[in-house]
Amino acid sequence: MHALQKAVSGRQNVTVFGMDIADLDWNSALARAETLASTRVGSATLAFVDESRLVAALFASSATAMLRQRSLLLSTGGILVRLLLRAMGGKGAFQARFPADLFVSALITYLPGHRRIAIAGTDTARIDALTAHFARHAPWHDVMPFSSAGNLSGRFDILIVDAVDRMAERRVMEQIAGADASLVILAGSGLSRYVNGNPASVEPPKQISTPAAA
Repeated sequence: MHALQKAVSGRQNVTVFGMDIADLDWNSALARAETLASTRVGSATLAFVDESRLVAALFASSATAMLRQRSLLLSTGGILVRLLLRAMGGKGAFQARFPADLFVSALITYLPGHRRIAIAGTDTARIDALTAHFARHAPWHDVMPFSSAGNLSGRFDILIVDAVDRMAERRVMEQIAGADASLVILAGSGLSRYVNGNPASVEPPKQISTPAAA
């Protein structure tokens, strides 16, 4: 197991098909993600376990194998996720649920100091919209679109992968294969609300409140 995966493994996990899905509250999840984004050696990957990923894991061993390789798995919650987890042998409820849009926004707000954040995807319009959104949301960070042309030098603290489906995600992962990033976040299509210009506060919260558990 990768050293960074060991850092986030432990008893606060629910194991389903060999996948360790983190069972954390919001503060603990953000703290783990910050640790991964702050490492200067190696790279880690965070993925959100939603309905589509669980269904893929049910019918394709390759999908399960890919999820097992992720350093941190967070459940997005929801009734279907609960039912699928029970069917797959896991418990039905977690301490908290982590929708991709809320978690990514909270993490970018939560991270102290000046961080380099890149956003990668196959849809240029989406990437430009997300870059503009998060640059407004957290102007103390340096947010930029990722370029596979290699004209962005230096290490990224976070590299966000925006992909509307699994095929798009695989293409983006190939594009960023040579990128130097501490934490890669597989957001799927979970950031779509921000493409439409939904506003977000730029003031870092003093304490992250925990949404209701799934």
